[in-house]
Amino acid sequence: MSWACDDVVWDPRKGTTDVMHDPGLKPGDPLDSELFPVVWRK
Repeated sequence: MSWACDDVVWDPRKGTTDVMHDPGLKPGDPLDSELFPVVWRK
């Protein structure tokens, strides 16, 4: 489980949430990075 729901993906379009640095994700990647850590896995 991450801080977002399992089906949330990275969407870098203008107007979405700004971040302080590049999380190293491609558009459509699940939020699983240092910036969006997974806090629990089944």
